[in-house]
Amino acid sequence: MREAVGSLVAMALVLGARAFVPPSALTPATRMEGSSAADAMPRSVAAGVAESSLPQLAGACAAVVALLGAAARSSRRQRRCRKAQAVIVRRAEELEDGLAGDDGAQAAEDGPGDDGRAEAPETGPESPGWNAANKYYNIEPGTVVNSDELPRGEVDWESGNPGGRNYVNPWFERSEDEMKIPKSVQPIKSGARFLKYTGPVYNKVPVIEGLQFPLDPEKYYPPLVPPAPGAKWGDGRSPDGNWYMEVDGKEVQYWQGVGKRKVACAIVRLIEGSGQFLVNGREAIDYFSNNPIWWLKACEPLAALSQKNEFDIIAKAFGGGSSGQAGAIRLGLARAMQEHNFNWRPILKRAKYLTRDHRMVEPKKTGLHKARKKKPYHKR
Repeated sequence: MREAVGSLVAMALVLGARAFVPPSALTPATRMEGSSAADAMPRSVAAGVAESSLPQLAGACAAVVALLGAAARSSRRQRRCRKAQAVIVRRAEELEDGLAGDDGAQAAEDGPGDDGRAEAPETGPESPGWNAANKYYNIEPGTVVNSDELPRGEVDWESGNPGGRNYVNPWFERSEDEMKIPKSVQPIKSGARFLKYTGPVYNKVPVIEGLQFPLDPEKYYPPLVPPAPGAKWGDGRSPDGNWYMEVDGKEVQYWQGVGKRKVACAIVRLIEGSGQFLVNGREAIDYFSNNPIWWLKACEPLAALSQKNEFDIIAKAFGGGSSGQAGAIRLGLARAMQEHNFNWRPILKRAKYLTRDHRMVEPKKTGLHKARKKKPYHKR
């Protein structure tokens, strides 16, 4: 190591002399043929070095000092590593000697052939209790098994069987630890907590709070009572799939449709007749305040097919205003006409009579008169 450092220092000095000593600083003796600046370095330095080359020479010296420091640190690190390795080897030898001494003393106390542990059972087809198919010992459930009595490295931590599984498949069996968890903290299998229904009930059927059954026939169409448990309300059809109502003591067939527009809703019944149009028990022209636009809009599907005088319209509308109710009646009437004659569907569909108008009233904005109307702007 010292030889290498010395060679590096000599090389650095030679390079510094060649690079930093100017030709003017050399004496005539050093300019002789066959002689170099490196060979005449001591005399040239003694003769004098130019002031401009002093900083460069100082930098070369600092590099040499840094190189020497790095070499010294590397040497100290290697010495520490060798010392630590020696300490580790010595402690390992001492530990082995101590364990050997303890085993010898224990063997002397217990007698020959006894190492203080129970002998492991024989493994293989000839050993008792060996299951050749699954390669583990058959141990009765509930038996307390000492892990020291089984071959090491092959014991199943769940069942105690050597070579067995170390997990529980939840699809085929469940862990016994699940049974020890209190029911109050056990997870719900469905993922949602069951909430018991405590609302009103009519004939074992949950109903809306505030309704009295049977319903008032003046306000509602039949059925006036809820269906049996598990059944659906339905749309009032008879078992044969048709609608029937009683008119002047006779059972008359009708066709029904439900329509909506804005916040209005209408239930429309279509009956073969002479062209009468009733809305909420009143004449349609009177109900719509003698406004022909709303009246014509309500019966537009029948008028478009020139069937206005062939059917009677009985509508029940609620919610919204006159314009919304007229649009709801139009949609319900078109659906009732589709129930009567399905061949009318392509015409009604193409004319958009069967399409629910999704447009709604835009809500009013704060600071404006209405949804879009603003306060008039005045420059002065």
